[in-house]
Amino acid sequence: MGQFPAAKTCVHRCPRRASALRLTVEVTRARVGVIASEYYNGGRTQEINSLLSTGSPAKFAQQLSILTQLAHAKQQEIAKTTEVKAEFDEQKAALDQIIADQAKKDADMAAKKKTIEADMERLAALRLKAYGSGGPGGSLKIGNLCPVPALGTQDNTSSKGNTAALAACMQISKTYVFGSNGPNTFDCSGLTQWAWAKAGVELTHYTKAQWTEGKRVSTPIVGDLVFFYPNDGLHHMGMYVGKVNGRRVMVHAPHTGDVVRMQYIDVMPLAGYVRPS
Repeated sequence: MGQFPAAKTCVHRCPRRASALRLTVEVTRARVGVIASEYYNGGRTQEINSLLSTGSPAKFAQQLSILTQLAHAKQQEIAKTTEVKAEFDEQKAALDQIIADQAKKDADMAAKKKTIEADMERLAALRLKAYGSGGPGGSLKIGNLCPVPALGTQDNTSSKGNTAALAACMQISKTYVFGSNGPNTFDCSGLTQWAWAKAGVELTHYTKAQWTEGKRVSTPIVGDLVFFYPNDGLHHMGMYVGKVNGRRVMVHAPHTGDVVRMQYIDVMPLAGYVRPS
């Protein structure tokens, strides 16, 4: 949950600025307190006594001028306190508003995250109910496609595709964790991203992004990406690794509660294939 740049900058800088203003307010308040104490304890009689104690009209005028200047300085000190206090209050109010807005955004993001996770669990349960979670007998592997060298015996293979497929095969049995891209846990796009990185190809950790990060093909070769649920937002994907008994097979990270495994491609609604480039 990110913050907007301006808000983020203010959250870091405004408290320091407010702290400096608070210190200034405290100092000027102390000075005003001294002024008030002087007038409370001595009243204006101190000034009058000073004037009366002068010995000549010239000294009287000079003393009057000094007292006028002192009074003006005290008035400025009081005015400064008022101005700094107003600036402090304004900046503190702005900072309080930013903090309140950010707290609301964080709460909204947390609620959305909770909703997304609930939807993911619901979809995973529906997929499991409709299509099951494994190959024949619930095995994690199908045939002898994984690992290489069996992959290298398949038709229409490529060096990078084999490298990526081998990397994916080696992750079989590792736990599915939503948002994870290895090396110990994976989600579906995290597995394909991690595997293709071993072949020197960078992919985005997001299914819909990987759908656009390569060439669409109708006939897959080993290592190609396979996508599902075209009418429901492309919310799952895997990696093609060859055929068993004429049926296309992939390696994928299915859903929460499952592990990386092989699966027949035709058990889910197919959206298409992409060859990373």
